Amino acid sequence: MLYTADEALAYVKQEGVQCVRLAFFDAWGQEKSISILPSQLGKAMDVGISFDALPIYSIEKRLFLFPLPETLQLLPWVTTPKTARIYCIVCYKDGTPFPLDGRYILHRARQAAWDVGLSVSIEAECTFYLLPADERGNPIRQPYDDGGYLDASPRDEGEALRMEICCILEKMGSPPLFACHGQGSGQHQIVFGATSPMKAADMIMTLQAVVQAQARLHGLHAFFTPRPLIHQPCNDLCLRLSLGKSGRKWTSPFWAGLLRHIPAMAAFLHPTHQSYERLAEIGGRWSCRPVGMDDAFLHTPDQTANPYIAFGLLLFAGVDGIQRGLSLPNLKKKLPTLPKTLEEAVRLAGISTFLRDVLPGEIIDMYTGAVRRP
Repeated sequence: MLYTADEALAYVKQEGVQCVRLAFFDAWGQEKSISILPSQLGKAMDVGISFDALPIYSIEKRLFLFPLPETLQLLPWVTTPKTARIYCIVCYKDGTPFPLDGRYILHRARQAAWDVGLSVSIEAECTFYLLPADERGNPIRQPYDDGGYLDASPRDEGEALRMEICCILEKMGSPPLFACHGQGSGQHQIVFGATSPMKAADMIMTLQAVVQAQARLHGLHAFFTPRPLIHQPCNDLCLRLSLGKSGRKWTSPFWAGLLRHIPAMAAFLHPTHQSYERLAEIGGRWSCRPVGMDDAFLHTPDQTANPYIAFGLLLFAGVDGIQRGLSLPNLKKKLPTLPKTLEEAVRLAGISTFLRDVLPGEIIDMYTGAVRRP
């Protein structure tokens, strides 16, 4: 459900909300938040709530969170105090968007697509593992059940919890298309229907929050990392990008742009060392399988990526292909080889003129410098 500012304020009062969590994501896709009383929400939407940007963005400034009323949702797993979450854009004091905010990067990419007459929707398939915990609450690295792909109870011991998660997602405005047992023992898959890139990114981040919260309530641990169990299938993030009827004339150059720039984007789509263990398992190639005139499945991203930046880069790459008039190669014979290591990925990102054209230099520096951290 979408809210105007007035509707959001009325909803908070009607539901007896006691705490409002102003949420945003850092460059790595980690959720950050500031909690305010409901009485301060109107002021926050008007003038923002300030925070120290140094620990998050390494800049000595105060930035401001401006809540987006259409993203307001109750958090069902937080009952005391009754809490609502609202996503925010990060801005300077005067309301100018902060260029390192992933949400703003995706907004710019979506605008670039619109400027060439393109509307892109994304369908996301997310996988994760639920693992048991020991008496101290530490995760036990062994499967929660011995189920396989599409197995049902009793082999699928997590069916009830998985559907509980789906019901919560529906209440929060992110209803899944379907859910099932994944290929791995203790692995689960939740699929969202096609929606805008921004909404798709919001759904992915909401899913991760809901799964983590419900797993803790049931004495389990949830893992979205690419390879939490060595002898089990990896987690991935399968995306179906659809260009829509108006974008069919751009099909070939759009996908050609993705293929051209995927090596440079790898550090943002696969930002951890585990990511490259997973890529090695699937052959180290960018999987782009067109399924029609205007859409294709992309199998390489994983859920350690910041989806706002990742989706923004996919759109920027496709638009670049359109603007350059690139031709799509024979996908059965010629696919670009992805970097084999994180070190190689950040090297390619650091020398990419395409990335420098579409991303703030500080974001690139964060990602290319991260691999050298202790």
